Amino acid sequence: MEQTIFRNLFGDGPKARVLDFFLDNQEFDYCMSEVMKAEKLCAATLTPIWDDLIWRGMIVRTRKLGNGERYKLNKENPIVKYLITLDFSLIDEKLANQSSKQ
Repeated sequence: MEQTIFRNLFGDGPKARVLDFFLDNQEFDYCMSEVMKAEKLCAATLTPIWDDLIWRGMIVRTRKLGNGERYKLNKENPIVKYLITLDFSLIDEKLANQSSKQ
């Protein structure tokens, strides 16, 4: 799997992977187990990251579904706004570099 532009800059650590997942899937909400599966993380690794992102207000609970809770990226959070802008800037830069090589 090719590493994303975001992960190229911030590394492929678990927190970068979770943030990248939510940045790439901003419009949807997810339960913790879906993120664990998608990013191939165990609960022991994801739980402290998840708790930190909730504490910082970067992800917010959207609803309770059955026994689980669903969360999505909090696009009103100032840090998240910056990360979204940064992610788009990185994509623009990569596209500009690709077009200048052609």
